[in-house]
Amino acid sequence: MVQHLPSELLQKIFSYFSPEDIKILHACILVNRQWCRNAVALLWLNPFLTSSSPKIISTYVSFLSDDVKKNVGIRESEYCGHSLFDYPAFLREFDFKCVNRAVSAWLLSRKPLKEKNMCDSSDKSDNAKSLSTSLLLFQEICKVLLTRSRHISSFTIDVTEFDPSADLLYQTINLCEINLSRLGNLVLSGNFNKSRVLCAFDKVSRNIRSLTIAEDTRNGPSTEVVTPMQPMADFITAQHRLTEFTLEQCIHFTDILPALTTQEATLTHVIFRNCWFRNHIIGDALSNLRGCKNLVSLRFEQCFALINNVLKPLSKVRYPKLEYFEYSPQAWSYSEWDHFSRELPKNELSSFLSINGSHLKELKLGNMLHCCPELIEDVVLYGSNLRTLEVNMNNLERQIFPILLACRRLERLTVPKVSRAFRCDVDYLLPDIGRRMPSSLSHLDLRGWPFAPSGLKSFLQEFGKQIKFLAWNDTASINRYSGVIKEYTGTAGGLIKKLHMQGACDDNNDPYVFLQAIHEFD
Repeated sequence: MVQHLPSELLQKIFSYFSPEDIKILHACILVNRQWCRNAVALLWLNPFLTSSSPKIISTYVSFLSDDVKKNVGIRESEYCGHSLFDYPAFLREFDFKCVNRAVSAWLLSRKPLKEKNMCDSSDKSDNAKSLSTSLLLFQEICKVLLTRSRHISSFTIDVTEFDPSADLLYQTINLCEINLSRLGNLVLSGNFNKSRVLCAFDKVSRNIRSLTIAEDTRNGPSTEVVTPMQPMADFITAQHRLTEFTLEQCIHFTDILPALTTQEATLTHVIFRNCWFRNHIIGDALSNLRGCKNLVSLRFEQCFALINNVLKPLSKVRYPKLEYFEYSPQAWSYSEWDHFSRELPKNELSSFLSINGSHLKELKLGNMLHCCPELIEDVVLYGSNLRTLEVNMNNLERQIFPILLACRRLERLTVPKVSRAFRCDVDYLLPDIGRRMPSSLSHLDLRGWPFAPSGLKSFLQEFGKQIKFLAWNDTASINRYSGVIKEYTGTAGGLIKKLHMQGACDDNNDPYVFLQAIHEFD
């Protein structure tokens, strides 16, 4: 009987559930005691991920000491007197921002409505007392979670501005005997000095597998450096088996890269995202990646000033296991773009692709084919194994058809928007493009191309295959496109799973879904 499956098998089955399956897990609690125990363990792995209910904190409050409850002013009616499970023990993923928000929401839920409406008129002493209570409760909840958890596998601190709660968290990490030896994922993000927290973790965790460090460069190249780079380098050096390293929104990071040589035997994924590669600062620092022969993924996502001299140290390096490569540059200003366009790494990219391109499964070049159309030859020559391709094109007839002919295993094709003003007439080519697309293609993000309703119709008629995702740039009202989609799904048996339209999206690609037709796809 399925009700009597071994716990190990139940845990394996439940581990495949996504956050969207949360209701199924709640139903599993009702099967029997064994199912309940295994489902609860997964539900409380990171309860803040699927719910922001103050009840989560109410559950954790029952594990606070009586003295803390008294100091915070917590009444017995506000928490469960006896818990069936040691809920903090199940926690595996700690997120500073989620815990902090949940504590604040719980405290707010305790206030009578009249008191909430009078918050603006309350005196300073009441506000100070409220802040003190909030900080005390946050610190004590953190102590409960971090000391009672059997082990924390993921730890995230994201602070966008000064927050006294962050200081309390650092103190808690230092003061408590926390079992962080099995910590595998650490994310430190925001405009704060990360030296203190790195020093705190350095004492208890040397087995980080995935490390993400994100600074805040909203002010561009004039951004003040908040975190000294040497503590970051020391922390990386202290790790035993770092496999994934991500650096975001960083400007002065030359001192970090030499530390990656200490992890070259285990590093498989390196990502630079929105980083500033100043030639006079960075020099040949990327040469520190030459020895990382186990790299599976190397990405330069939306980076600035990554010119030929900066990329040159990697241009002739062979990475035998590399499957994913991205080079998608951007510019801070028009003057910087003009300077960058004079020092494009076209030869360096061509050399890199000639050595590593044949075993790539994913290649993302952003708008580089606009600037360096000759790179199309390398994509065609070495793209036979590609499953994912992201490129924009300035000459469709000379570029798209050779790509479609060479890359017959493509599953995902992305044509991004060009950052500068650019329009191309693609409608007359759409029937031929749809006809020549590989049968394996199911994800089509073509937001760099403006489709008229008639062009979209002819494209779909010729393509006529299973589509899991379709996006394009609009030139007409949404209702006209909806009619085309309805007609296609009606005749093709619902082959489109999800739709995006660039004209109805913001810069974060938050889509407008075609409510008129989406119900027909399921």
